[in-house]
Amino acid sequence: RLRKAYKDRKRALESLRKAKDMLSLSSNWSLLGIYGGNCLTFQRIENAKRVLEKTIDDIDLFLEEIRDQKEKLKEIEDLDRSIDNISKALCDEMFQERVKDIQEELNTATKAIESILSKLGL
Repeated sequence: RLRKAYKDRKRALESLRKAKDMLSLSSNWSLLGIYGGNCLTFQRIENAKRVLEKTIDDIDLFLEEIRDQKEKLKEIEDLDRSIDNISKALCDEMFQERVKDIQEELNTATKAIESILSKLGL
């Protein structure tokens, strides 16, 4: 998908360059030719219009691809957060289990000490 975004970006830039070139050439078109109905000038205007429309389409495709990539990045970030939360929950659960084990060991040790003290009459 990143390759497609790169190709769309490249295509959009090429279209922008063509549109820029076309517009810079338009400064040479005479008003007389434009308003006088000069066939060559009319053809140039139609070509410029097509180039600009293609440029807009190419830019739209590129922007759409960028939005898709941004969405995918958001999905990856959400997944990463979920994995992090699961990891924390597992660590917390393991910690709680370890705390219970330690409490049981302390209870066993306390009973053993109390038993020894009781036998010693203390």
